[in-house]
This record gives sequence, C-alpha cells and structure tokens, in this order.
Amino acid sequence: MIEGVAETTAALVKLISGRLSDHMGRRKPLALAGYGHATVAKPLFPLAESVARVFTARVVARIGKVCISA
Repeated sequence: MIEGVAETTAALVKLISGRLSDHMGRRKPLALAGYGHATVAKPLFPLAESVARVFTARVVARIGKVCISA
C-alpha cells in the first residue's frame, strides 16, 4: 500500500512538474527542490518509529526523485 501511494504521488507530481517546467522554461529550480526533498527524506527512514513515518518518508522521497528527473 505504501509503495502504491508513493508511485501514484510520483505520477501526479511528474505531470505537474513537467507542465510547470515547460511553463517556466527552466528546470533548475525544480531540480533543486527535488534534491531538497531527497535531503529531507533520507534521514527519516532510519528514524521512522511507525508505519506513518515510513509512509511519509517514502512519499517525500518519491516526490524528490520525480522533481530531480524533471
């Protein structure tokens, strides 16, 4: 379930970030946002004490990965 929601979120963010980068004509700000998300998400995995925190970390990590590849 966690992975399914993370992948769905990634697909939606990919759609939005693609349109946004086309509109802005710049991809660097989205890439920086993606790296920021990844930086925040990585330390959350070992600190996760519950399924909810693992879920949050996984979704944030997927958002970051999509933004980096936009």
